[in-house]
Amino acid sequence: PRGVIKTALKLRQTRPQSSARFLRQLEQRVAWLNSNAGLAEELRLEKIQNVMEGIGQAEAMRVLKVLEQNAAGVQNPTAYVLRIARRHGTEAARAGPSQAPPPMGKAVDPERLARRVDWLNTNAGLSSALDLDRVA
Repeated sequence: PRGVIKTALKLRQTRPQSSARFLRQLEQRVAWLNSNAGLAEELRLEKIQNVMEGIGQAEAMRVLKVLEQNAAGVQNPTAYVLRIARRHGTEAARAGPSQAPPPMGKAVDPERLARRVDWLNTNAGLSSALDLDRVA
């Protein structure tokens, strides 16, 4: 973790002051997840930082919350976070700067979906576990 924090600090020095607070919060959240969430392997800040900045603070924190809720079933937390964050970024890019993403039926809250998939995997007696990334 010490190398991760050093890398993040170097990156922070080259970023505008407006993102310094977000980077500090992101560093703290990643460090907390690595210490307390029971992840299968370390979440790598230096690999997720740029993508998380691209989707914005609120969405980035939602993505990390989904990871926390599904930590037990996630083999590679860094890839998991990147997949969810990039999916969100792609939807936003498709929508353009002044439009919302195109409606695809009823909007689904990612946290609610993650809880539902976890419940189904635990209680529904499925022959194989549902993969949140394929369901979402």
